[in-house]
Amino acid sequence: MPRYTMRRSWPDKEDDYVFRVDGRDAGRCYFTIAAHNRKAWLWTTYGGNKGGLADTLEDAQLKFKMAIERIR
Repeated sequence: MPRYTMRRSWPDKEDDYVFRVDGRDAGRCYFTIAAHNRKAWLWTTYGGNKGGLADTLEDAQLKFKMAIERIR
């Protein structure tokens, strides 16, 4: 089973993360203001062309994990 972790993309930013799988960078997630002034977390996978918006960081983590497991 893969090990999922995350780290900050920049030391001084609390809302911008790199998602890691088994110690390797595998995606990114950051807080943004989307269309119609929607506050959301934008998440992406590297190389898998998957991504989307989530209402919470926890939801973004779950969607990322599900996307990675479909790619593998």
